[in-house]
Amino acid sequence: MGTGTRTPTRIENYMSSPVETVEHDASLVEASGLMHEAGIKAVVVRTDPLSILTSTDVVRIVSEGVDITERSAAGAATEINQTAGPDDYLQEAASAMLRHGISHLPVVDDGDLVGIITTTDITERQTG
Repeated sequence: MGTGTRTPTRIENYMSSPVETVEHDASLVEASGLMHEAGIKAVVVRTDPLSILTSTDVVRIVSEGVDITERSAAGAATEINQTAGPDDYLQEAASAMLRHGISHLPVVDDGDLVGIITTTDITERQTG
């Protein structure tokens, strides 16, 4: 048995790719339907700059009594202001997620969205 110390792991080995995306004018119903069908908890919304819509955002909108058939995905999403690179370490991603209170971290390489790393990905890596 080891000492419990793990070798640093690159994000690219555990990120989900490709990333599910929706256009900026997609409805909230369309975006949440995609999340349900794909079994995921977030989609990237193609706004400028990119934004992210999570299942928590959808629950918040519903709890506010907003009719989700009248809200766009872009109108409920949060601008992405934190990203990681595929060569970054998993530990760095975990620290950034905790520091910023987020559970989904888009992975960008040379300005292109190439994946997404989630708290679930990190948890599975540590327990797997």
